[in-house]
Amino acid sequence: MLNMGYCNHIHAFQLSLKRKLVAAQQNLASSRDTFANLDETVPEDIRNIWQAQERNALVERLSDAKAMDIFEVQLEKGRSYGNKYRKRLK
Repeated sequence: MLNMGYCNHIHAFQLSLKRKLVAAQQNLASSRDTFANLDETVPEDIRNIWQAQERNALVERLSDAKAMDIFEVQLEKGRSYGNKYRKRLK
């Protein structure tokens, strides 16, 4: 026979998981829209370069884990470019 406190704990856990699932689904939709917008606004030549870099990193990742660093480098370059651009606007 199950203890009532245990059942309440399980129910609370299920509710927590459900809330997290709903939040994740909402965030996924928002992220999907943001990335679609990004994909539409990036010039095609840059998009092609990024896709080639991604394919290469995914192929090379088994023999050289540093191949995956391309993703980190792109993020750093994006941040520094944005900061330089913002400074120019001021």
